[in-house]
Amino acid sequence: MLLLASDVILPVPSSVVSTACGAGWGLWLGGTISTLGMSLGSVLGWGLGRWAGQGTVSRWLGEDETARIGRLYARYGNWIVVILRPVPVLAEASAIFAGLSRMPFGRYLVLSVVANAIVSLFYAGAGALIRRSAPGAAFLVLILMLAVAAALWSIARRRAPGAA
Repeated sequence: MLLLASDVILPVPSSVVSTACGAGWGLWLGGTISTLGMSLGSVLGWGLGRWAGQGTVSRWLGEDETARIGRLYARYGNWIVVILRPVPVLAEASAIFAGLSRMPFGRYLVLSVVANAIVSLFYAGAGALIRRSAPGAAFLVLILMLAVAAALWSIARRRAPGAA
């Protein structure tokens, strides 16, 4: 859990850790442990973004890039939190930018916990399948997770305000 929570500031491969949770503890317990760790990391990321503020991020990324990310959050914020959970580096960045963009904490918490639970169950399921010597099935589970994320992004783009 602590490895997953620290992923927001350390280069921890959450996909590997979450898959190992499933291999070690099975789908449900491994998925729960992974969800709790990922959610704690998400909350820490949101808090870091809220604490850092626009000025700090603008110095790091530049004003143009910070403004572009702000526009993305204004248009796709909820979707970004959900869809980027399985994407390395972007999952953590999305948490930080949710805090930076002043997304309400309650909404962020619900979105990130639900997304973390779904992602954790996919990874833990893959780990449980690997433990049962079914790596081909585990690979298909992970491909399915990416396909679901791509489909959700397509839906988000069509439903976003101002989308054509």
